[in-house]
Amino acid sequence: MKHFKIFITILTLFFTVFACSEAEDGPFVIEPAGDGTALLTMRIGDIRTRADNNFTADSTEKEIKSLACFVQTYGVGDPDSPDYKPGGFNKYFSTEAVKSEMGMESNLTRQSEGVYDVTIAVHSEGFNEDKGTDMLFIANYQHTDPAIDLTDELKALESWEELQTMVTQKATQSPTAPLLMYARKNLVLVEGKTQISTAEMKRMAVRLDVEYVEDLLPGETKKFNLTSVQLLNPKERSFLFPHKEDEVDEIDVATSFPEVTPDTKTPDLIRKIYLYPASNRNDTQPTRIRIKGTYRDTNLPIDKIIDFVDDTGTSLPLVENTHYSLQISPAGDNEELNWKFTVADWSEGRKVEVASPQEPVVLKNITFTPAQTTRWDAAKRSFNIDGLAEGAEMKFAVEGYSPTTFDVLALYNRNASSVGITDPANLSAIVTQEATVTKVDPATQKTTFTQNYTVAIPSQEGREQVPIEVKLYIRSAANYNNADSVVFTSLPDYNGIAGLKPVKFAGQYWAPVNVGATNLTSGDNLAFMGYVYQWGRNDFRSETQMSYDHTDVERGPVSYAQATGVFINKFIKNPDEPRDWLISEDAYKPTRDLLWSKNVNDSPCPKGWRVPRVDELEKLVHANPLGIADLSEMKYTIQADEAGKELILPLAGYRGNNGESNQRGVTGYYWSSSFSANNNAGYLYLGTHAIIRTDYISPVVGASLRCIQE
Repeated sequence: MKHFKIFITILTLFFTVFACSEAEDGPFVIEPAGDGTALLTMRIGDIRTRADNNFTADSTEKEIKSLACFVQTYGVGDPDSPDYKPGGFNKYFSTEAVKSEMGMESNLTRQSEGVYDVTIAVHSEGFNEDKGTDMLFIANYQHTDPAIDLTDELKALESWEELQTMVTQKATQSPTAPLLMYARKNLVLVEGKTQISTAEMKRMAVRLDVEYVEDLLPGETKKFNLTSVQLLNPKERSFLFPHKEDEVDEIDVATSFPEVTPDTKTPDLIRKIYLYPASNRNDTQPTRIRIKGTYRDTNLPIDKIIDFVDDTGTSLPLVENTHYSLQISPAGDNEELNWKFTVADWSEGRKVEVASPQEPVVLKNITFTPAQTTRWDAAKRSFNIDGLAEGAEMKFAVEGYSPTTFDVLALYNRNASSVGITDPANLSAIVTQEATVTKVDPATQKTTFTQNYTVAIPSQEGREQVPIEVKLYIRSAANYNNADSVVFTSLPDYNGIAGLKPVKFAGQYWAPVNVGATNLTSGDNLAFMGYVYQWGRNDFRSETQMSYDHTDVERGPVSYAQATGVFINKFIKNPDEPRDWLISEDAYKPTRDLLWSKNVNDSPCPKGWRVPRVDELEKLVHANPLGIADLSEMKYTIQADEAGKELILPLAGYRGNNGESNQRGVTGYYWSSSFSANNNAGYLYLGTHAIIRTDYISPVVGASLRCIQE
């Protein structure tokens, strides 16, 4: 966590603090404030860039060419009283004339690289010292490219609420310098006085560098030419106001940004690709990287799509003001590339402690109705809702030196349908926050704030039983990093099968058994192996068998009406090209090709579960440690996220284009929901000696299904 020193003082003290640094940074020049006005002088930027052997930022990434300041003051007194002094919304721009209606009191003055001074006169009838004054600074809103210039939109804003929902202009390529930056502050401004403070600017963009790391012996020539890097599914925009991860997910994505090629002087390196933040959650369209190149000795082309994942296969969110380095290395042959990400702060502020740290937010006087003795884990602030009937409540109080606010977020079952929420935006309705009670200590004159909370505890009674975590964050209104939390958790039995719990891998919950299976006791039987399906045939299911005397075979291709009607119980074979069980001219084909890609129960999976995408199966390929194939047990085992837990995948073999069973107990074939333009479907292959990969294959094939949570 970064710490910043806040100077809140009057004019005479200011010169004492900064007199010794005038020669280096230059002095502020400010005038006394008048009635109805509070003067604020800000030192903007305050950034020192971290540099190491692999990464050095440049001055363009710290440059501020324009600065906007938005200010929200709050009223003082009873709104119904004639003595009430209202607050208001103000906006100031460095591109406006100094001391004009929307201008600042002084020009934006550069003191050193990345550090600037500016003075603002905040006009308001009321300055509420308890709530303070909220401010948001936006740097580099003005741009020479009118397509991304934000000047007109920012000047048109009429309220703090409008500001919180504003986004950048739509990006059609990687953002360019000067980079948009922001800083949010809450300060106690006093009428007629001058305040001084600092603000560290954070870049709204993410930086990505791609580097080919030579891994061969001295004297050998490099085997790989890096020719281009392209961003797939990048976010088109970013919020200007500090935002939450679930809000970022609502930003539209572009199909791709244009390819970026290396500089001729650094042919194995691409620096400074900028993009916007993305949660990269598995149930969103995650941002990905497309790497193109060739092997020098064979000219073999390489075209690889890479997910932002760490060494454990867990998705990496793209966080603003953060630097990501993708390091590519050869595997020693001409077949594959290895890669890894490193993540570091792009820059760090001056680390000085806050003069008056706030008391931590703490939940007190926690009670439950009806009383709960076994569900509540006080140490983990966790409450287990498995099998809980509706109507239970939790009450607690929060006391501190500022009012509090709250956020509610659902994980895994993100739309919260399993706990009866019809609109995820209404999830906060489970919390009731009572009015704030203030108390002033006569001895210290400090004001304390007490708020009581009531939470309608979520329940899955009568709904689909799926993993979910509902997280309630209680935050200090003065410092969002000062928070306490409660999490309501559910990890019910999978599909109603007693004792079978979903398994978390790479941050997602997977079904513990194949579709049609009911236990994890290995064996050559349906209960362990489960059914196999031809791709997109929801109703047809069969077993693979060691013998080759299947009688449930029909020659294809056939129409969709036939496949779901007269031949519903038949495996439709088609060894001829193009290999598909469905007639290519069938009117239902476009629907079939997307059938398992839908998110709402259009698959053989139980309610609340779906067929995984091929990129989700790809995460199994990169499991760390690698999975283990055990032919005696007819299974492939992968270490789950939780120590001691495993994801067990039976080696059920497959049914081929001719309907015959193959390799039962030796290999495993698992369908994805991904369907390619050349009429093949994505699948996961499991073999002996930890051979595991994803590829595309004919939808005629009969393969296993392992569901993943929606």
